Amino acid sequence: MVLHDDTRANPKTRQLRSALACKPGGWPDNIDLSTPEWFPLVPPWDANELEKIASWLPGVLAEVAAQLDDDSVTPLTADQILPLAQAVSALWHHQGNNPRTPVARPEMPQGFQELISGKESVSPAASRQAFRWANEKMSLLVGRYVKSHSDSNRKQTFQEVPYDDHIAERYEIDRPRRSQFQNALAEVGKRQTDGRAILELGAGTGVITRSLAPRARSWVALEISQPMAKKLSQNSSAVQAVQVISADAMRIPLRDSCVDTVIEHEALCFADEPIKAVAEAIRVLKENGCIVRLVSRTEKTALDIQLETVFHKALRRKGYGPFCLRGRGTDARITEWLSRNGWVTHEELVATWKELRSRDWILKPLENRGWPYLLSVPLEVTQECAREAREFLSDGCSELKDESEVSVSLKMLTSRTEEA
Repeated sequence: MVLHDDTRANPKTRQLRSALACKPGGWPDNIDLSTPEWFPLVPPWDANELEKIASWLPGVLAEVAAQLDDDSVTPLTADQILPLAQAVSALWHHQGNNPRTPVARPEMPQGFQELISGKESVSPAASRQAFRWANEKMSLLVGRYVKSHSDSNRKQTFQEVPYDDHIAERYEIDRPRRSQFQNALAEVGKRQTDGRAILELGAGTGVITRSLAPRARSWVALEISQPMAKKLSQNSSAVQAVQVISADAMRIPLRDSCVDTVIEHEALCFADEPIKAVAEAIRVLKENGCIVRLVSRTEKTALDIQLETVFHKALRRKGYGPFCLRGRGTDARITEWLSRNGWVTHEELVATWKELRSRDWILKPLENRGWPYLLSVPLEVTQECAREAREFLSDGCSELKDESEVSVSLKMLTSRTEEA
């Protein structure tokens, strides 16, 4: 077991941490927070709140844009800062109405806190970064609002938008978990869940839930997608300790200090703002409780790379993509924020093993749109692109074998307060 070591971070991660740390006076100009790499892209908002914010936010940001000059070194006045602070506050808190008094939170980047508190030291660079963040979020929100209302008059909640019934059904079919993974989970259960009250974030269709919940005293499985939560309820119905709740991890519907452990497996990267979800996890934890993040990694082989490359090139030729894959740097960012707030993170390798992966194992999730980023692509298009990838191998265009052995690992990051 080793203490998390910041020196292991790659340059891009260190750059991101530098941006989040935010020296007084603003963010470094070389950090462009408007690029998708820096923050997640699918804000799960309720449609009623979306309708409210879509009515005023674009106009406010248009006024702010007119006041911002890329070359200016003159700080904005208090009157100029206020509408930008209102926009950031509303977006952060998922508040549909324009807040007369913006509210800062400890889990916000320091630059946002300074902006909202009205500090005169907020630099033009910091204001531009906040505007880029708000403008990107606004574009995504309004785009999803229009999309969700374009085909139907029914007001659809955004628990339903990111994942539909299709992906809930395909999730387990196209991503089966081998026995080695279940064995590794059993080891996690012995150390972290036996006899405890557990909250699981982003439970999906219940792979983790079914393995670990029988060992717990109680288990709340939180899943924002209603189709996924429905499947989760079916899969875990035999486990008496499990309670399934369809809710947002950034708004956990539980009272303060009610669980011993919060656990998640690569789910926080899908939150609109992962740090906000972590702050909520801390709120519901009992004294001396812990946050457990499970991270599984599969070695990318030449077969993976070749098939995925052919598949995505075929998509591009048909007019789809490029796609933004979410989650880069999320765990490093969470660990850094926890460290700055008095939490120590221990990283432990739970298990490693070998698996044999075939071309179908790689292509099936792509072919069947088993990944969220492919939901906007028609099924017949993904099937045709997968067919091209298979033909690439069959026609002798590649010297790769039809299957290959890969290394798989499961890591556990356990965070506790320094006093625990």
